[in-house]
Amino acid sequence: MVKAAIEKSGDPSDMLAYTFSAIQNNVRNQDFRDDILRTILEIYQVEQDGWDHDYYKIMRCQFLLDQPLDTAELLLKLVQSEREDDYLTGYQLGFDLVDNES
Repeated sequence: MVKAAIEKSGDPSDMLAYTFSAIQNNVRNQDFRDDILRTILEIYQVEQDGWDHDYYKIMRCQFLLDQPLDTAELLLKLVQSEREDDYLTGYQLGFDLVDNES
């Protein structure tokens, strides 16, 4: 239901960002939060026309869902990319992860 609401909203990108923020800051029930985070992660990981992957939010969802192997795979994929933007993004995400997460 959450996925359909995000996809059918007038601006799915903004609705996704709002949902991500709201779930982190307002929902205390761990099981419900994890269900919504998995849905958000699924949406973030799918290629959408006109959408760039928000790798920080993908990594943040993986962190909150305790998926360190998936985060490591994402970082490895980015730093091994031939695209300079992906390469630099991978390193920046790694630094952010070390600085901001436990």
